[in-house]
Formats: sequence, structure tokens, C-alpha cells
Amino acid sequence: KDQISDLIGAYSALKETCQMQSWYVLYAGEVLIQCLLEYLPKTAADHEQREYCGRILCVIEEIHHAARFCTSWPPIYISAKSSDGSLTKSKHYLDGLSLRSIILHYKAAKLKLFLYADPREAYDTIKYIRKELMVYYPEHHEIISGLDQCLSGI
Repeated sequence: KDQISDLIGAYSALKETCQMQSWYVLYAGEVLIQCLLEYLPKTAADHEQREYCGRILCVIEEIHHAARFCTSWPPIYISAKSSDGSLTKSKHYLDGLSLRSIILHYKAAKLKLFLYADPREAYDTIKYIRKELMVYYPEHHEIISGLDQCLSGI
């Protein structure tokens, strides 16, 4: 819990010191989100879980909005399976921002499934994310399988 407090402080300080679209702020926000997500299952109280979910969604929204103006994330190349089953470097690649944006949307959609009684918006978002990632990953890839499990559980 001390680590979370430190990360919240660092993220807040960076937002005040740097421009919001700076990759320093965006990266600090991503680290904070991941730390909060990893801590979430360890919280016993329902109100504490909802508080953390609210904070995560707030940071996701801030990062997503600011990331539209950031141009310094490096591209991420995606490996794909060829027709004979061997791994090859895909001709396609996602720029760092696009992949991060998809991941942020996925995390937000999963949290909304937990928070809201009506899962339709989150379900539609996860279906959209799956469609976007199918361009880069084969259907049996663990990321696609995880999305399918999430969709089948709704």
C-alpha cells in the first residue's frame, strides 16, 4: 500500500511539473494503473475496491486524453504466425500510442464490467478491441483467448 501512495504522489508531482502529454506523465500513469490493478484483488472491502476502480478509471481517462497529443512513443512490432505455423515479424505494426490506447480501453472495459450492473457498453468495447487485435494476433493467441473468455463470461 505504501508503494501505491508513492506512485500516486509521483504521478501527481509529474502532472504538476511536466506537460500532461509528456511520456514521463503517461508512463507514470500506466505504472500507477497496473499497480492499482494488481492490488485490487487484495482489497477485501467493497467500498475500497470501488474507490480503487474509480481512481484507475480516472487515470485511464487522463492518460487517454493526453496521449492523443503525444508523439514520442516508439512503434511496437507484432509477431504473427505464418501459414506454416512459424513465427514471423509482421509487416503490420502498431505505433506505441495505438497499442497503449487499445490496452487502456480494455482495462477500462473490464473495470466497468465490475462496477456497472449493465455490462453492454463494456461488452461492446471488448468486442471492438478483439476485432482490432485480430489484425495482429492469430485467433489462438493468449490475448485473443483472454478476450474470448471475458466475452463468454458476460
